[in-house]
Amino acid sequence: MAEFEPLGSAWRKSTKSADVNCVEARHRDEVEVRDSKAPVSRLAFGARSWGSFLHATGRSAN
Repeated sequence: MAEFEPLGSAWRKSTKSADVNCVEARHRDEVEVRDSKAPVSRLAFGARSWGSFLHATGRSAN
């Protein structure tokens, strides 16, 4: 069965991902992160937590 995805909630693949081991993320009410090989399992983070993670890893939100 296909998974329902609301409009405007496109998953974006990390630019650091290779053909395998892909990390995908999307921003809705929270930031969701998943492994492309296991798309049903997700981690969700609030905007503040996600921003702290990006800051700590030297990344930007864009």
